[in-house]
Amino acid sequence: LVHAALCAVPRSLFKWSRPVASPPPPTHVLAVAQGSGPQQIDATYVPPFTLFRWSAITRLGYIPTNEDYQEWYSNSAVPAELARFNGRRIAVLGTFGIKMQLGAAREFGALKARVTLERELEQRHVIELLRAFSAAPRLEHPIAGVGWR
Repeated sequence: LVHAALCAVPRSLFKWSRPVASPPPPTHVLAVAQGSGPQQIDATYVPPFTLFRWSAITRLGYIPTNEDYQEWYSNSAVPAELARFNGRRIAVLGTFGIKMQLGAAREFGALKARVTLERELEQRHVIELLRAFSAAPRLEHPIAGVGWR
């Protein structure tokens, strides 16, 4: 769902490094994720980017990569794996050498999920956030599939 929301706003996806728009997840995969389709289908989706915790940003202009594997968000569907920054869970986009295949399945059949982008940040706000990320103390790493204790 996060990938679909970001793909709906092409400016948000690596505009600074890749001008090519990324395709969103296929409709049948989105239906499973949103809870409007079956709970599971035999399909996968390979996202065009990887999500990392905000703590992967160590300096302004840095793009997380394989070197930041401990800050990689495993796409486990456990939001608690994403650390909060000023009260909000924040992920940043990066690249990872391994292309992950996400299965089309929902853990909770009755959950009707959706992700909406609240707003696009102006460039100056993004720069302020990136500076704040790089200056913030590093957190311990979460327990995979659980988050922080």
